[in-house]
Amino acid sequence: VKASTSITCQIPTNATNDGIFILVARDGSGAYPAAPTGWAKTSDMLNSNISSCVYYRHSAGSMTSVTITGLTSDDYHYITVVIPGVDVTTIIDTSDVTITTSVGNTNTITSSGYTTSTDRILNLVFFLLLTF
Repeated sequence: VKASTSITCQIPTNATNDGIFILVARDGSGAYPAAPTGWAKTSDMLNSNISSCVYYRHSAGSMTSVTITGLTSDDYHYITVVIPGVDVTTIIDTSDVTITTSVGNTNTITSSGYTTSTDRILNLVFFLLLTF
């Protein structure tokens, strides 16, 4: 999506209680706005060159799109994933992750570690490689 303060994200086919996850990224830094009504948001993943976050929720059934507003005027990319069968009470476990990028195409991903305590809790790892 080219320079816009809002984006409408299309959602693939889904059924009631499916997990819907939208990874949003942009070329630039700065925090993302709060999640749209009915959605939750992970912590912003920020550095000086690229920033991203994940908005997520259980499907209300046959959802087709969601509009995220309050964005800075920038170029945005998004990926939407629908996963059936996720836990209906706690959709994800979250963990802080640090991604370090350096010259020479070397990337290191580190995490403080986590464990799941509930069956069917989803652990997502998004590795973002974008060319703007």
